[in-house]
Amino acid sequence: MARSLFASFLLLLAGAAFAADPKIEHLNAAASSGQVSVRFSLSHLFDRDEMLQALQSGAPTGVTYVVEIYRDRPNWFDEGIARTRIEVIATFNSVTREYLLNYRRDRKLVRSETFSDLTALQRRMTTIDIQQIR
Repeated sequence: MARSLFASFLLLLAGAAFAADPKIEHLNAAASSGQVSVRFSLSHLFDRDEMLQALQSGAPTGVTYVVEIYRDRPNWFDEGIARTRIEVIATFNSVTREYLLNYRRDRKLVRSETFSDLTALQRRMTTIDIQQIR
């Protein structure tokens, strides 16, 4: 009994140790008429149980993205052109069994959405499409 419990504990630790760290993927940026649009996704955010547990607990759970645009200047300091902060915060309502997602840009509420499907919520939290950064 003690051996199987110890083996189960080791497997649990090994699974946590091998969970991938979140990383930005599919980064695309385009400039037009002095404005920059950026699109990317964050993979492996929900690979660890801690994120899902926090989300299911009802506590506001979110991700903050800071997007900075720099002008590349060889042999000199790069020049900062623009910066924006995106906050994506989800809260689970245990009575309605729905998730409320608030999307803020530079601390201002841009939109709120309600989800009953966890997969759709995860996709919305990890896919970012910023149309105009100035």
